Amino acid sequence: MSTRAYIARERKAGELEFIYNHYDGDPEYLGRILKRCYRTRDKVETLLQGGDISYIRERPDLIERARGGKPAEVMPERRFRNLLASRTLDYVYLFRRGRWTAFDAEMNEIEIP
Repeated sequence: MSTRAYIARERKAGELEFIYNHYDGDPEYLGRILKRCYRTRDKVETLLQGGDISYIRERPDLIERARGGKPAEVMPERRFRNLLASRTLDYVYLFRRGRWTAFDAEMNEIEIP
């Protein structure tokens, strides 16, 4: 069973860039890896540049990219939130102002262990 998530970063005020992560998107796994291994803007940008992910690892060279996955998408944050309402996702991770924040499917902020 997959635990689907979006991984996003704020490019500029009100604009997000994001990719889809298919497996193990829960805070105990994906959230911890993002918080521990992708702590800088450069690392987050590199992660997103590769496009959609099937399975993330702590080392970028071991990330399994999604077959036929799309490149990162960019859109206004308001449109992104509307998009979430039409998708079946479990979590969203947002890198903003140098830190990760996690949200559940209803966009309620949750803790990353």
